[in-house]
Amino acid sequence: MDEEIAKLDCNAEDFEDRYGRVLNFIHYEIDSNVLKTELVKYAKHLDMESIANNIPINMVGIEGKIAYCINRGAKLKESSIEKVRKILCDYQHKAEPIRDFSWDPIVLSSKGKNVLAYVDCYSQIDNSKARVLKGTVTIRELPAIVRKIVSDRAEGKTVIARQLLEHYKDSLVEAKQDPSIANWVKPLATIVDTLGLIVNNRASIKAGAKGAKARKLSNTLEQSDRKGEKAASKVTYKDEDSNLGISSVDPTNLVGAEAAVIYNTKTRHCEVYFAEASKRLSVQGARITNFDEKKSIGKTLRKPETDLPHWNRATTVRRLEVLLDQVNGKSWSLTGKFNRNTMLLKVL
Repeated sequence: MDEEIAKLDCNAEDFEDRYGRVLNFIHYEIDSNVLKTELVKYAKHLDMESIANNIPINMVGIEGKIAYCINRGAKLKESSIEKVRKILCDYQHKAEPIRDFSWDPIVLSSKGKNVLAYVDCYSQIDNSKARVLKGTVTIRELPAIVRKIVSDRAEGKTVIARQLLEHYKDSLVEAKQDPSIANWVKPLATIVDTLGLIVNNRASIKAGAKGAKARKLSNTLEQSDRKGEKAASKVTYKDEDSNLGISSVDPTNLVGAEAAVIYNTKTRHCEVYFAEASKRLSVQGARITNFDEKKSIGKTLRKPETDLPHWNRATTVRRLEVLLDQVNGKSWSLTGKFNRNTMLLKVL
């Protein structure tokens, strides 16, 4: 991206489009501390380094992004450069000698604590997404990381997980519509799937129990989920099928699900697993566990290229049941075993 930034020229016809993509990249990928450093670096050329050093990080907005571009050789409009000079001059006039003062304690409300927990979770999850894009974390590791972040930092509150889910759903829609950030789609989809399962699991716990009993049940399920996630992270499966244009959901997202759809690209077998009553699906060894053996069945798809999109678009367990009824042919009992030809199409 640095090379693309260096080629920015405000006199070029496509400048606005390219500059917009660059600013979007900086907004999502560059930390506030880095932008502050870039502002200080630019200010050094104006003999205003000391002033820039004193500007709080939370006051550095678009000015830091502009400085980031200028420091990499970008030729920007004078109006953009003037924004950087303005914040430096304004802060120079506002700066006053530091006086002695004492801190007044601030008592956070319940709502305030929720906001801080949300911001904490959001920053950590977004950092994990960036690490996936940079290749330092694999897409298979992402669900377990997201679960741990929410478990450790959301204070056990479903409302925080739900807010995170809504935010990342919007981000996923945006990524699907913007070709310049198309590489975000897969990690964002994984984050949305994981958060969706977390919200559904917690809602089920709350509906089935209250108070201390609910907390105890939640802790037990979390321990069970960790074991299942560890096993799921090791299973053999097929990532994608270019002929059918489908990709597999990460198997760790199956843990805690109410239903799951498995497709075998070699045999064309479509297997639908429904969790047992009062339980959720999990993984042990290389097999799916906790599924209802009578209700869960497999069927062969005669035209997978036209049938599979319907399974991918299913949003309710009832829809899966309807789709199963529409597939003619014999059904068979399921073993729950993964292999190198199986793909996890859907989890609910």
